[in-house]
Amino acid sequence: MVEDVPAPAPHDGNKDPKPSLEDLEREIQEARALLNPKETPKSGLDAMRVGLEMVVSTLVGAFLGYHLDRWLGTLPVFFIIFLFLGVAAGVLTIYKQASKLEREEGES
Repeated sequence: MVEDVPAPAPHDGNKDPKPSLEDLEREIQEARALLNPKETPKSGLDAMRVGLEMVVSTLVGAFLGYHLDRWLGTLPVFFIIFLFLGVAAGVLTIYKQASKLEREEGES
């Protein structure tokens, strides 16, 4: 199947057929946007890593608190304390990762 391709406009003697610098700059920026390395699968992996660290830090905090409570016979005091510490560690991880990404975007 042959697509209809518009015929080039007839050359006007007054117009320069060469593209302007602004046109070239726009095309370069469009090409760079298409090849932006920040849009690679690595950014998805970073998001998965942050989510996994949030879950793991919460589970580790709960695990330590539960076993500390069992050992000391103080159920659920340390469980609750370490659970919140685990959540806080996960939130801190998210904050650090977001700050790092913001810094990298500012540099480019």
